[in-house]
Amino acid sequence: MLFNQENPVPRTGEGKRGEHGYAGYLLRQAAQAHRSYVETCLTPTGLTLPQFSVLTMLHAYPGCSNADLARLSLLTPQTVSLIVSNLQKAGTIQREKHATHGRIQQIALTEHGLTLLQAARTQVMQAEQQMMAGFSDDEQSTVRRWLSQVALRLSATDTADVLQNSHATERKEMQFAEKLATLPTIDHLRGLRLKDGDLVIADILNQPGSAGSVRVYHALFQQFGSISKEAAEAGITWYAEHTADAHQHPGKHPNIDRLIAISAGQLPALQVELIAA
Repeated sequence: MLFNQENPVPRTGEGKRGEHGYAGYLLRQAAQAHRSYVETCLTPTGLTLPQFSVLTMLHAYPGCSNADLARLSLLTPQTVSLIVSNLQKAGTIQREKHATHGRIQQIALTEHGLTLLQAARTQVMQAEQQMMAGFSDDEQSTVRRWLSQVALRLSATDTADVLQNSHATERKEMQFAEKLATLPTIDHLRGLRLKDGDLVIADILNQPGSAGSVRVYHALFQQFGSISKEAAEAGITWYAEHTADAHQHPGKHPNIDRLIAISAGQLPALQVELIAA
């Protein structure tokens, strides 16, 4: 059916974008609107939404690891590592010795970081108030309880099986080894370097265990000119069955985690430098 003046595309809150829509779609629509609104609120502070999430969780759960931060902040381990590095350089966080175990270092907010977080919270509260405007305290509790239950139900163990089956169905035409065989050879390379401007993000070496990733990233670079969002989405598909495993086990496949983060807008596009053999 074609949309025209008599049958217009519905606005937010109308038709399938309103009470007649699927709950999953409405959650996604709300999340996108929330992200855009909060990012605007955070502009005066200079923080991004992922950075704000990391600072918030560090303050709420002091001493947590990078892996814990990734789970709490709903980010990939690769993204959190980069955020922590940048926040540390900015003097917002610091590493401190554990009070009992001196060899263990914990991440903590500096005074500057705490001041910045408090300023950011003031801004973000605008979004919180806007979201809950018109709801009673009981209604707000019901909304929060429902959102929590959605996350609990859909994070159940059997969800991993659903994800595995979904990826298997999408990619049963070509597995990773088959895709790899179609990509340009990399015998002339010792590896490649990924950079964000002058900042070196990672070196991937042409050696057992990572040669396949060198071949993937090299092919993406040849096709797209950088590891852009479009390139990352292609790479996620090329990794085939390994992508499903990366979703189930964050941190196990850092080169896939990186593509997932770029695809989701959690990391910027990266430049590629080839390292000759």
